[in-house]
Amino acid sequence: MGSTLKGRFWTRSMLAVALCTGILGAAAQHAGADIPPARSLQLSPTTGTVGTMVVARGQLTGPGPLVIWSQPVAIYFGGRLVAKTSTDGSGAFVARFQVPPSPEVLPHNVTVRAVGQRTYQSLAGIFYVS
Repeated sequence: MGSTLKGRFWTRSMLAVALCTGILGAAAQHAGADIPPARSLQLSPTTGTVGTMVVARGQLTGPGPLVIWSQPVAIYFGGRLVAKTSTDGSGAFVARFQVPPSPEVLPHNVTVRAVGQRTYQSLAGIFYVS
């Protein structure tokens, strides 16, 4: 009789552990699903001198998973407007610009920002001016 009680206790304990593990695992998976992946402005190249031609790529969405088609996008190089473009049907955009002259002492990092003109959502990347 003692071994039967131990067996039942062990079985119920393992069942409780498995149930808790499943619940916690599902909760963690759900919580991770609500966190969107970090996105940034993709620059090519990421380093260069004044006058370098840069291609900026990114994807903007509306509130939640919505996509705003043909959303105007402004590209800023250290706060200076350097290009304008618009999104396609998937929210993606591509813009080309030349690295403008800067009064800052070289070399230095510059934040390049793409801003959706309807949603004001923005993406940023870093360009190193050598």
